[in-house]
This record gives sequence, C-alpha cells and structure tokens, in this order.
Amino acid sequence: TLRDSTKRRAYDSTNEFDEKIPSGREKEEQGDAFDFYGTYGPVFRSNARFAEKRPVPDLGDEASDERAVDGFYAYWVRFESWRNFDLEMREHDPDAADDRYEKRYMKKENAKLAAKRKREEMERIIALVERAR
Repeated sequence: TLRDSTKRRAYDSTNEFDEKIPSGREKEEQGDAFDFYGTYGPVFRSNARFAEKRPVPDLGDEASDERAVDGFYAYWVRFESWRNFDLEMREHDPDAADDRYEKRYMKKENAKLAAKRKREEMERIIALVERAR
C-alpha cells in the first residue's frame, strides 16, 4: 500500500494536521506587536506539505521585493493540493455490500463525501490567502 504513491498520499492525508488558520484580525487585536511573517509564515509552510507543484515559494520578509510577493500570492491563489480524503471519508464499506448495485451506491456516496471535504480544504486555503493579503 505504501509503495503505491496514490495510496500513500491517501494514507498521509489521514495523519493529524493542524488546519487552523489566522483569523485575519490579528493586526487589529495586537496592534504594533503583530508579526505578520511570524503569524502567517508557519501556516503557509505547514500547508505547503500538500503542494502538488514544487518548489513552493516562501512568504518572505519585509525586505522581499514586489515581484517575489506577487509570485507568492499567484502561486497560492492557484494552489493545487494532493491531499486525498477517500480514506478519511468512508461512511460506507463497499466490501460489505450484498450486491454490485449496493456496492456502486456506497462507493458513489463515499466519493461525494470525499469531494465535499476536498472543497472545504480548498476553501480553507483560499481563506488563508485572502486573510494574508
């Protein structure tokens, strides 16, 4: 199972992962003490682990030029994740089905749940990018 890259990614996607993202109100709440790069940098780096396209640009720092910043946001706006929720979202066990129709139905329902979870994941990434801007 772990030698097959698709199955390996499905397995890796079930591992614990902190999906929290900054609220976007940190500047208001912390004022001058707010560290943008210290707040958002680790979150982007941890999410980069699921990046389909490599290398993943780093958030940078205050000295980053405009071109690097534009490249960073252009990458994350079109972020492609390899994260797979097929194993995590198995509500039905197709192997326990009585016939092929029930098995097909169960697979279809599991696929719907996995697709919904994938959409939620991408919405979370979009929210992260919007809040960082």
